[in-house]
Amino acid sequence: MRLSQLYFLTALCTCAFFLASCQAYVRDVSSPVDLIDNRNLNTESALPLLYTAVGGTFAEGQRQISPLASVLSDECIPSNGISADNTNGTVFNIDDGNPDFTESLIGNAWISYGSVGKHVRVILEKVDIIRFTSDSTRRRALFTAYFFHGMAVHYLASYWGIAPRIGGGVLNGGAFIPSTPLHDTSLASFARALANVPSSYERRLVNTMIARVHLLEGRYNQALAAVLNGLQQGDRPFQATYTDGAYNFWADYNRPDPFGRGPVLPHPRFRAYVMAEAAEAARIPLVQGIRPVPGRTEPYFLQAKYVESSPIDIATWQENALMLAELRLRLENNTQAALVEVNRVRAAVPAPQGITPLAARTTTNLDSIFLEREKEFFGTGLRLLDQRRLNRWTQFTGANAARAWYFLPIPKREFDTNKNLIQP
Repeated sequence: MRLSQLYFLTALCTCAFFLASCQAYVRDVSSPVDLIDNRNLNTESALPLLYTAVGGTFAEGQRQISPLASVLSDECIPSNGISADNTNGTVFNIDDGNPDFTESLIGNAWISYGSVGKHVRVILEKVDIIRFTSDSTRRRALFTAYFFHGMAVHYLASYWGIAPRIGGGVLNGGAFIPSTPLHDTSLASFARALANVPSSYERRLVNTMIARVHLLEGRYNQALAAVLNGLQQGDRPFQATYTDGAYNFWADYNRPDPFGRGPVLPHPRFRAYVMAEAAEAARIPLVQGIRPVPGRTEPYFLQAKYVESSPIDIATWQENALMLAELRLRLENNTQAALVEVNRVRAAVPAPQGITPLAARTTTNLDSIFLEREKEFFGTGLRLLDQRRLNRWTQFTGANAARAWYFLPIPKREFDTNKNLIQP
């Protein structure tokens, strides 16, 4: 099994989970994974089902948190007053400090990350029960469990919060844990994953994730040590993939369909990036909206990166390269080494025939690297993390700026059911 792609169909009905690069497929599961008799999962042959359950559950969270994080960041604006279609701006209530109104939007994502932990525990329990015929199979099971546990905890630490400026989450129905100790927990799981890593690709993938966590925490020396062993140019991206039945939620928030529907739009600066360099359309695909509000003559644009079945990148060699560029500047003030990484990323952007490729940069600094990250990671949810670590919140300037959330709020349902979680 490889972790290059996650292919998810809902586990609430007759379904299957499938990791796209697996040699074995698990199809037509007649009951939810959580309800399968444990006696059927005590053999090596049952492990692919457990792997796809944990991977699919993580993909379910990813398809929801990616657009929500982009909405909370400065990537998107409401379509109200611009587009005549689906101008419901409820998703922006979180920016106004009214997280209760977003309960239906964020609740399912929260449950997904908690469910990852449950599937991880099942895998670890089975490792103690199964009589393995090969140590490599046992190590694969341990790697899968610890890797996805590290991923889920990282997402809890990075995207969720208990108050507008206090990030963190909960584990196993416990008390609130702030972002930094949660990230330390994710690093411990990633270390255990590395101890059981089944391939050089997965080793590089885990190191890229370790580097991201350290970068978010401002631990630049540790981040550099990991990023030097991270994903390399030519490595496939680690993605979550979807179908029309269990679809990428970007299709709900900002559809590039013939009707141009969607309650959110990419910020106009993304169109300006494409106008300045046509090849940027490969990183920032846009399509012109066709239903402006009456009287509007200025064109507006929707994202064209995603439809229902589009994958979402979770980790890429480009992220690793741009982290390395930033760290070369921060730790060594080495502009030339940083330029090499930035230009590798820019040179890899495909330019259609007749379109001038992105020009190589001749100089760089931290600001230009952050701009490169903004373009490269368009629509992935990483922009929110960059805004927070750099304290750049240009979208929060109105009367409600002081109470706007920098995190997705822990859902009310968690407070209602978790006696250990207390509202600050």
